[in-house]
Amino acid sequence: MSIDSTANLDELQRLHGREGRVTLSRGALGEVVDLAAPGGTARIALQGAQLLSWVPAGEAEVIWLSPEARPQPGKSLRGGAPVCWPWFGPHAEDERKPAHGFVRGAPWELLDTEATAQATRARLGFDTAGKWRDVWPHEARAVLTVTLGDGLTLALETTNTGAEPFQLSQALHTYFAVAHIAETSVQGLDGCAYIDKVGPEARRRQEGMVRFDGEVDRIYLDPPGEVVIRDKALGRRIVVGASGSRSAVVWNPWIEKAARLGDMGADGFRRMLCVETANAADDTLTLAPGARHVLEARYRLERV
Repeated sequence: MSIDSTANLDELQRLHGREGRVTLSRGALGEVVDLAAPGGTARIALQGAQLLSWVPAGEAEVIWLSPEARPQPGKSLRGGAPVCWPWFGPHAEDERKPAHGFVRGAPWELLDTEATAQATRARLGFDTAGKWRDVWPHEARAVLTVTLGDGLTLALETTNTGAEPFQLSQALHTYFAVAHIAETSVQGLDGCAYIDKVGPEARRRQEGMVRFDGEVDRIYLDPPGEVVIRDKALGRRIVVGASGSRSAVVWNPWIEKAARLGDMGADGFRRMLCVETANAADDTLTLAPGARHVLEARYRLERV
């Protein structure tokens, strides 16, 4: 049974809480779901289905959330893992429409939860039917499944519930916590073509590891199955696996853009790196009536 996120918190807990494994609470951002498993903990907000935290057992926080983030109804927090859907970046035809779609700050529905010996899972849903026609004239259902086990998996399933095909671009816009961006690199993209979004848009090819000494905003095309964030200062690797995707975004705003954003903190850009599992640019999809697509990101932490 599902229940809307505006329902009584006690009822949500009765329906979906699982002792020691799934707990619901309400704070400045509204309802949040805390997951626990032998492999760690995670937290998800029902506003925007936004992942706010992932802490593997015995480790430090993996997800970056800006210390300057201020919860607001209808707006995602800076950090975590906002869901960009059903378009990525600016709208292709109308720049007045919100960037990265309209679900990042909208209320999602908690559909169900499950706990097994090794993993804990929560499913959250969003349905556009009859509610969002002024922004997007299609009918679709999005379901985000968050599975916490030895690692963390985010699976975003889109189903076309309408009578017409539509184009879909999307991303799991995950902000990862790093000790210092200058001592962080991204491995696994050597030789990949990418679209450089800094300055005049250009197509280039990656040579070696991705390193950071200025703003980086790139859409990599046909990346390998796994990309690795190597955090030298923390002595750890964050491995990002993906399926249902032929594009990946690597982003750090650096000094000037971070200051313009206004909610990253004085040196927030030094402590974060986005590696986004996406369908973007050349990887935009067309979803026929009744068709479904699953975009999946798989994260695990390794010590080096």
